[in-house]
Amino acid sequence: MQFLDIILYAFVIFSESLHEPVYDKIAVASVIHNRATVKDYLTVLTKPKQFSCLNNYRIIFDNITKIPERQSEFALCLKIAGALYFGRSDPTTTATHYTRKEVSCTWMTGMKVVLETKHHKFMEDE
Repeated sequence: MQFLDIILYAFVIFSESLHEPVYDKIAVASVIHNRATVKDYLTVLTKPKQFSCLNNYRIIFDNITKIPERQSEFALCLKIAGALYFGRSDPTTTATHYTRKEVSCTWMTGMKVVLETKHHKFMEDE
Protein backbone atom coordinates (compact mmCIF):
# COMPACT_ATOMS: atom_id res chain seq x y z
CA MET A 1 0.00 0.00 0.00
CA GLN A 2 2.97 2.35 0.44
CA PHE A 3 3.18 3.06 -3.28
CA LEU A 4 -0.49 4.02 -3.52
CA ASP A 5 -0.22 6.15 -0.38
CA ILE A 6 2.75 8.10 -1.74
CA ILE A 7 1.26 8.60 -5.23
CA LEU A 8 -2.03 9.88 -3.79
CA TYR A 9 -0.14 11.96 -1.20
CA ALA A 10 1.92 13.58 -3.99
CA PHE A 11 -1.18 14.12 -6.13
CA VAL A 12 -2.94 15.98 -3.30
CA ILE A 13 0.15 18.11 -2.62
CA PHE A 14 0.40 18.87 -6.35
CA SER A 15 -3.30 19.67 -6.74
CA GLU A 16 -3.76 21.67 -3.56
CA SER A 17 -0.64 23.78 -4.06
CA LEU A 18 -0.48 24.13 -7.83
CA HIS A 19 1.24 27.40 -8.78
CA GLU A 20 2.50 27.80 -5.20
CA PRO A 21 6.16 27.91 -4.10
CA VAL A 22 7.97 24.93 -2.60
CA TYR A 23 7.40 26.13 0.97
CA ASP A 24 3.62 25.99 0.49
CA LYS A 25 3.89 22.51 -0.98
CA ILE A 26 5.87 21.34 2.05
CA ALA A 27 3.38 23.00 4.43
CA VAL A 28 0.45 21.24 2.70
CA ALA A 29 2.35 17.96 2.93
CA SER A 30 3.00 18.64 6.61
CA VAL A 31 -0.72 19.03 7.33
CA ILE A 32 -1.41 15.64 5.76
CA HIS A 33 1.52 14.10 7.63
CA ASN A 34 0.32 15.58 10.94
CA ARG A 35 -3.14 14.07 10.42
CA ALA A 36 -1.84 10.62 9.56
CA THR A 37 -1.39 8.30 12.50
CA VAL A 38 0.61 5.11 12.22
CA LYS A 39 1.22 5.95 8.55
CA ASP A 40 -2.50 5.75 7.75
CA TYR A 41 -2.17 8.26 4.93
CA LEU A 42 -4.77 6.61 2.71
CA THR A 43 -7.52 7.10 5.30
CA VAL A 44 -6.55 10.75 5.78
CA LEU A 45 -6.35 11.46 2.06
CA THR A 46 -9.62 9.76 1.13
CA LYS A 47 -11.75 11.09 3.98
CA PRO A 48 -14.69 12.89 2.33
CA LYS A 49 -14.59 16.69 1.99
CA GLN A 50 -11.09 17.09 3.41
CA PHE A 51 -9.20 18.11 0.29
CA SER A 52 -10.94 20.13 -2.40
CA CYS A 53 -8.90 18.51 -5.15
CA LEU A 54 -10.63 15.19 -4.41
CA ASN A 55 -14.17 16.51 -3.99
CA ASN A 56 -15.41 15.50 -7.44
CA TYR A 57 -14.28 13.57 -10.48
CA ARG A 58 -14.06 16.64 -12.72
CA ILE A 59 -11.53 18.32 -10.41
CA ILE A 60 -9.56 15.07 -10.15
CA PHE A 61 -9.51 14.66 -13.94
CA ASP A 62 -8.53 18.29 -14.50
CA ASN A 63 -5.60 17.96 -12.10
CA ILE A 64 -4.47 14.64 -13.58
CA THR A 65 -4.35 16.21 -17.05
CA LYS A 66 -2.02 18.94 -15.70
CA ILE A 67 0.65 16.44 -14.64
CA PRO A 68 2.23 15.86 -18.10
CA GLU A 69 2.83 19.58 -18.65
CA ARG A 70 4.11 20.02 -15.09
CA GLN A 71 6.18 16.86 -14.66
CA SER A 72 8.95 18.53 -12.70
CA GLU A 73 6.45 20.02 -10.24
CA PHE A 74 4.77 16.62 -9.76
CA ALA A 75 8.21 15.01 -9.29
CA LEU A 76 8.94 17.57 -6.57
CA CYS A 77 5.64 16.67 -4.87
CA LEU A 78 6.61 12.97 -5.03
CA LYS A 79 9.94 13.81 -3.41
CA ILE A 80 8.24 15.81 -0.62
CA ALA A 81 5.65 13.08 -0.04
CA GLY A 82 8.29 10.35 0.12
CA ALA A 83 10.53 12.32 2.46
CA LEU A 84 7.75 12.94 4.98
CA TYR A 85 6.20 9.48 4.57
CA PHE A 86 9.48 7.70 5.29
CA GLY A 87 10.55 10.10 8.04
CA ARG A 88 13.51 11.58 6.12
CA SER A 89 12.16 15.07 6.71
CA ASP A 90 10.24 16.75 9.50
CA PRO A 91 7.02 18.67 8.91
CA THR A 92 7.46 22.43 8.62
CA THR A 93 4.42 23.13 10.77
CA THR A 94 2.29 21.51 13.48
CA ALA A 95 -0.87 22.48 11.58
CA THR A 96 -3.58 19.91 10.95
CA HIS A 97 -5.73 22.11 8.70
CA TYR A 98 -5.26 24.75 6.05
CA THR A 99 -7.30 26.95 3.76
CA ARG A 100 -6.90 29.89 1.45
CA LYS A 101 -6.33 33.11 3.39
CA GLU A 102 -9.63 34.70 2.39
CA VAL A 103 -11.73 31.73 3.56
CA SER A 104 -13.57 31.80 6.88
CA CYS A 105 -15.77 28.84 7.87
CA THR A 106 -17.46 27.58 11.02
CA TRP A 107 -15.10 24.58 11.21
CA MET A 108 -12.30 27.08 11.86
CA THR A 109 -13.81 28.13 15.20
CA GLY A 110 -11.36 27.23 17.95
CA MET A 111 -8.44 26.96 15.53
CA LYS A 112 -5.18 28.85 15.94
CA VAL A 113 -3.25 30.03 12.89
CA VAL A 114 0.32 28.73 13.21
CA LEU A 115 1.62 29.67 9.77
CA GLU A 116 0.63 32.04 7.00
CA THR A 117 2.02 32.02 3.49
CA LYS A 118 1.18 34.24 0.57
CA HIS A 119 -2.12 32.47 -0.19
CA HIS A 120 -2.79 30.05 2.70
CA LYS A 121 -3.25 29.95 6.44
CA PHE A 122 -2.33 26.81 8.36
CA MET A 123 -4.12 26.05 11.63
CA GLU A 124 -4.26 23.68 14.57
CA ASP A 125 -6.67 23.20 17.45
CA GLU A 126 -6.19 25.71 20.26
